[in-house]
Amino acid sequence: MLATLLGACATASPQPARSQLQLVDRAHEFDELLTPLAGQPVDRQWAAIQKHFATALPGFYDFERFGDQRDFVRGIMMKKLESWSADRAAAVRVADSFASTFAPAVRDFDRAIGPLPADEPIYLVMSLGEFDGGSRTIAGREYLFFAADGIAQYQGQNNPRTFLHHELFHLYHSPRFGDCKGLWCSLWQEGLAVHASAVLNPGATDAELGLVLPEPIRAKVEANKAEAACAMIARLDSEGWANYGPIFSGGKPLSPNLPSRFGYLLGQWVASDLGKGKSLTEMAEWKGPELRARVEASLRRMASCP
Repeated sequence: MLATLLGACATASPQPARSQLQLVDRAHEFDELLTPLAGQPVDRQWAAIQKHFATALPGFYDFERFGDQRDFVRGIMMKKLESWSADRAAAVRVADSFASTFAPAVRDFDRAIGPLPADEPIYLVMSLGEFDGGSRTIAGREYLFFAADGIAQYQGQNNPRTFLHHELFHLYHSPRFGDCKGLWCSLWQEGLAVHASAVLNPGATDAELGLVLPEPIRAKVEANKAEAACAMIARLDSEGWANYGPIFSGGKPLSPNLPSRFGYLLGQWVASDLGKGKSLTEMAEWKGPELRARVEASLRRMASCP
């Protein structure tokens, strides 16, 4: 009997490696800082925020990191600061529950794809409306951030698991994909993250997949698939905000037929097309000129373009 048991142990499948991520909570710290400043002018509150976080998050609360968009972002953030007393409760609720929501999402990711890099901590912050989750460069290093107030604002009643898996996939994919210029790189990175979150969360809604901001995009893009594909093909190697903004952010749409951020859905279609019969772990390793050619070929299967 003992030999049988030992033999069973020796042949048992090894347990998958687990991510060892460090989650640093700066969201509650932000709230604790602002509470005694309630009612004071927003400029004074902002100065206190910058001073307090100058060491803990150097440059994060600095408009200069937004470049040409700094005045636009400043306007958004100052309005959010003015309304903080009204928005605070929802943001704090997210912050209170985030760790318990985050941990099972990471475990699910580990089982489905593999362990996540743990070189840098992940931060939970208050972004004053800038984002709900994403990578940002702080003091010359890239970190993954989640914003409790942004999650409360943009995710609403959505199941947060889908959103978390999208951002965690970026964390997994980024070191494998490396530095890549051109819009085709963004199309693949964002499209693959949407595809991954959809695969990991069957039945996820467009809202949970991030396809309804700033408006629901699926109907327009499906009705104008050829225009979307050709617009992307014409810009595959382009760089800069003029092209990136309308396709992947809130920039002015390229045409009335193509809503802002249509690249997320278009990229998901490309990833789904190229990923038939492939695992997410395998797809995360693809890169370089060969991948670019495959991305373009997928787009050209959607439309006949000049």
